[in-house]
Amino acid sequence: MRPRFLLALICSTAAICAGCGDSGDRVVQDSFSSMKDMTNVLKTVKDEASAKAATPQLKAIANRMKDIGKRAEALKLTKEQQEALGQKYASQMMEAMPLAAEMMRVATLNIQDKDFQDAFKGASDTKPAQ
Repeated sequence: MRPRFLLALICSTAAICAGCGDSGDRVVQDSFSSMKDMTNVLKTVKDEASAKAATPQLKAIANRMKDIGKRAEALKLTKEQQEALGQKYASQMMEAMPLAAEMMRVATLNIQDKDFQDAFKGASDTKPAQ
C-alpha cells in the first residue's frame, strides 16, 4: 500500500462519513483502528510460516475494512462536512504511515502461500467507496 493510497483511503473515508445512524467520526476512527491492526499483523510476517499464520487475521481485517467502506458509502456529507473531517483527522494520518512501510516490506518477501497472497491483495485493495 503506497502512502498516496493511505491518504486517499483516509480522505475518502473522511469525505464520505457523516450524519445518519453512524457518524463520520466513528467510521474514520474505525478505519484508523483497522489500519493499525493490519500494521501489527504485517509486522509479524517474516517468512512463509509466519505469513501463513497471519492469513486469518489479515482476512478478518480486510473484511472489517470492506464493512467500514460500506458504512462510509451509506453516509452523505456536504462539501463543508468533508473538509471539516479531513482537517480534524489530518494529523492522525501520519500515524497510519507505518502501514505503507509494512506493506512494502512484506511485498518484498515474495511469500508464495496462495491464501496469504489472496488475503494480502484483498487487504491492499480494500478502499471505502467514493
